[in-house]
This record gives sequence, structure tokens and C-alpha cells, in this order.
Amino acid sequence: KWHDSCLNHGEASGPAMAASSRTPMVAPTAKKGDVLQMSPEARLKWLAKAFKRLAVKEFDPNVLLDIVMDPAFLEKVEDPVAPKIYRLIRGNQLKFTEAQSNMLEPVCERCARLSPEVLLMRQFVMELQAMKDNARRERQREEADQRNSGSPQDNARRER
Repeated sequence: KWHDSCLNHGEASGPAMAASSRTPMVAPTAKKGDVLQMSPEARLKWLAKAFKRLAVKEFDPNVLLDIVMDPAFLEKVEDPVAPKIYRLIRGNQLKFTEAQSNMLEPVCERCARLSPEVLLMRQFVMELQAMKDNARRERQREEADQRNSGSPQDNARRER
């Protein structure tokens, strides 16, 4: 998982981490007040642990959503923590239902506003998507031109 490597610097994660270390993985707290009182760096670590536990169905996604969607969750979050939270959420959105994933969008938007790095990543992704859309439209236009440029006999054959 790409987000694990950027947070754990290549350490084993999940069951492998629990098996390789002598102490079992500690479940992250599910108490909103406790999480919101943490420093931004501690909230990032909490989020990484919560996503790991969510992946093995040991953490309630609704509790995670409730905590992360609270405006205080991103309080005092700046670079370099904001882009890490953004990447962590984006990298784990498939663990949620579509409706739950959509609920995370405002959190990602707030992270983006907190970090120039995230803004640049989002701008790059939007530009890349625009380039793909333009190439697709150009290809469709060329195909339409080819269909329309043939002789009436060629067109009649294509329609059959």
C-alpha cells in the first residue's frame, strides 16, 4: 500500500507487522474527543492505524467518518501533515461505500486548501484529465470525419 510506505517508511503493516513484532497492534481509539485533542501529527498516525484496522474489519467505518468529518479534525493541520492526510484518505476511499466515500470529499477539499502540495497535485490531475478528454474528443472527431468522408457507396456499405 503506497500510503503505508510513506507513513511507516517501509515497515511491515497489518497482520505482518503484528506477527513480526512482539506486541500486538493496538486498536486506535474510537472516542472522537480523544482524537480531536491530539496534535495534527498524532491525528495522522491515528488515521493510518484506523484505516489499517478498517481494512481487516476491526474498525467501524461510520465512527471513522464521524471523526474525520468533524471540522476540528483538520484544525491546526498544515504542511507536511495535510498532504499526508489527503493521500491517506484518497488511498483508502475504496474501503467505503460510494455514499461514504462521497462524504469524504469535503475533507479532501479542506486538506487541499491547507497545502500547496495538494493543490499542485490536484491541478496536475485536472490538467491530465483535460488532456485525456481532448485526445478522446479529437479521436472521435477523426473517426466521424472518416465515416463522413467516404463515397456514398462506401457509406452505404458501412451502414449494412
